[in-house]
Amino acid sequence: MIVGNKAKIRIDGECVDRGLGWFSKDGKTFYTVRKPHHYFRIFQGFGFNEGLVEDLIDRGVENVIIYYKKFNGKSWVNEHIYLIRTWDLMTKSRKYQAENFEPQLIIKKSYLDEIKNEVIK
Repeated sequence: MIVGNKAKIRIDGECVDRGLGWFSKDGKTFYTVRKPHHYFRIFQGFGFNEGLVEDLIDRGVENVIIYYKKFNGKSWVNEHIYLIRTWDLMTKSRKYQAENFEPQLIIKKSYLDEIKNEVIK
């Protein structure tokens, strides 16, 4: 379900709204914000809820843009912006299940294409 362009994602058959991200107007790109606590150092990558990725594929979303933000002492600023194809997110990631958390797909940072801040405003 899309309300405006804010994402409401179906996970395990239920619609959830956790501020997971938002869609482009044409629905082909999903934008999400990640912060340092979302980075799995042991795997050198970012985690995505497995149900979210499945929902993105079901919707026909082609790309995921990740805004990686860090706190500069005053506010959160874009440190990096990454692009990955949704299918690559599904096929090149590894599954990880931490206790008391939903299943995650971890995508190594080396699979992400970094894009410049000027490209996407």
